[in-house]
Amino acid sequence: MKRRMVSLFLALLLSLPLPAAYAASEGTKSDVHGHWAEKQLMDWI
Repeated sequence: MKRRMVSLFLALLLSLPLPAAYAASEGTKSDVHGHWAEKQLMDWI
């Protein structure tokens, strides 16, 4: 039972950052406008 709870807890911890990373990647194209390295940044994105 303890092993199952630890596995569930680890799975939950590993899945929590995924929505935040996805949401953070949505707005990255608009915040480089006017940056001195805009062309290079857009190539990377």
